Amino acid sequence: MDSECKLYSKNLISKLQLIYIIAIILWIFLIVFLKLLQVDPIGWFFLIIPLIVYSINLTNIDQCNMETDKELFKANFLSLVFLTAIILINWDKDGDKRHVFKLLFISIILLALSFIDFWVCPELQILNKHIKSILQTASISLLIYTLYIYYQQNICRVNGVNRMNEMNGNKNSF
Repeated sequence: MDSECKLYSKNLISKLQLIYIIAIILWIFLIVFLKLLQVDPIGWFFLIIPLIVYSINLTNIDQCNMETDKELFKANFLSLVFLTAIILINWDKDGDKRHVFKLLFISIILLALSFIDFWVCPELQILNKHIKSILQTASISLLIYTLYIYYQQNICRVNGVNRMNEMNGNKNSF
């Protein structure tokens, strides 16, 4: 490793590890608070993505340096806007969508919080970047989960209507 790629200091590593431990606890709390525990295996997969990412980051943080930061901390927010737009464009007036809207709203808030910049010394700037990454990971995972349950609910509703139409002999619907 050359002299330009110095690893993080022990103090910084400790701070970052604490931040990731707090992120893991807060993500679990968010899942419980939002009552997302009753979900199928695919939904669970989307919900554990942040736990996997935070755990990997927690265990590998002692091998990171400034060069790692430069390569990793880039996000494509256009993709997030596109996913959000898909949900809103296809919003169905039938049924109670408050839960989906609440999840979408929280996801957007997490993303918006990741846009906040703090002008601080370089060591604290590294902490700031990791916190942004934590918020973006949570936002993306919650948005993907919301998209999944939204379309799952709509597919179930459409399939239910199709079955009702078949039972009633109406084959022209859907």
